[in-house]
Amino acid sequence: MRNTIVILTLLWATCGSNAHAQELKEDLKTIIKAVKVKYDSTYISKPRRLTLKVFGTRNYLDYKLIDKHVDETITYRANTPLNIGLGASYRGIGLSFSIRTGLVKKYEQYGKTKSFDLSTQIFLPKIAIDIYGKYYRGYYITDPSSILNNTPEDASYIRPDLRNAVIGISGEYILNAKKFSFSSPYSQTQIQKKSAGSFLFGAGAFALLINADSSIIPAEINNIEFFKRERFNKSNIYSIIVNGGYAYTLVIHKKYFVSGSLNLGGGLSYATLSDAATKSRDGKIGTQLDMAFRLGAGYNYDRYFAGLQYTRLVTKNVTPVKATHEYLGAGSVRIVFARRFKFRQKTIDHALNSISK
Repeated sequence: MRNTIVILTLLWATCGSNAHAQELKEDLKTIIKAVKVKYDSTYISKPRRLTLKVFGTRNYLDYKLIDKHVDETITYRANTPLNIGLGASYRGIGLSFSIRTGLVKKYEQYGKTKSFDLSTQIFLPKIAIDIYGKYYRGYYITDPSSILNNTPEDASYIRPDLRNAVIGISGEYILNAKKFSFSSPYSQTQIQKKSAGSFLFGAGAFALLINADSSIIPAEINNIEFFKRERFNKSNIYSIIVNGGYAYTLVIHKKYFVSGSLNLGGGLSYATLSDAATKSRDGKIGTQLDMAFRLGAGYNYDRYFAGLQYTRLVTKNVTPVKATHEYLGAGSVRIVFARRFKFRQKTIDHALNSISK
């Protein structure tokens, strides 16, 4: 009897597992069907080839404090290096890595920035997704002589203790996905054959975390009324936004392209300013405005791709101090050279198709 119970239990668990697996498979098929697009072949082609690429990129993460009441701005900028990388992709699945080259402004004048950047873009047939995972330590003020006391024009103000982190995700739905490809200018997995554009709409969520060992506003500032004398060494901003915009790719002689997109959005944010020295903390629910911009240009045809890409995200957030804002600018500049190869195409296609069935 005991053995019978054990056997029945195992059979029930197996059937349950199979039923659960079948449900997951059906859910996966539903998701694939929802995002799948039947492309207009006169506008978009999908070369099923292994793509290898080499690229150079420079990422950045700027931070500003803006006080409209006294008409002053403090701009902190990271001293980021040029990175060189290699990548490979096939049918939207890709992998890439890069290394720092050390090609930056002089460390003696602008300091050294340590960074960890896992930001990426994912282009699905109907959706473009931006994932932000940035951490930068080490900043300098861009124009210290204009805002700080007794600072020569050629002097620098370095903050190796200033740390800035961004965690977030945003998505854009592509209304005209049958004729317009976001992948073509930015991920080399498709080719835009004719000029086309699309309206976009989407949403996002972000966490911006800024802190330093001492006050982020320098003690040497000319106007002591900046931020109404509020001093803080830590600022956290959490926000949810909705956005909308338009994207367009101009194709010239079937091989050359210029592509751009602009998204404008806004939403709610919760911002806090804290000072470890006085153990004070002030918070406020307010608004956030954001702008996301992409620009690409180059050559994309058959086996070769060569292009220049520029991306930028700008957020402007209300702080607990009246008439003041915190501004963050994140993005990258990249140059890419890619080559598409026919490499065990049938074998890879068979493996991928068996997964999606």
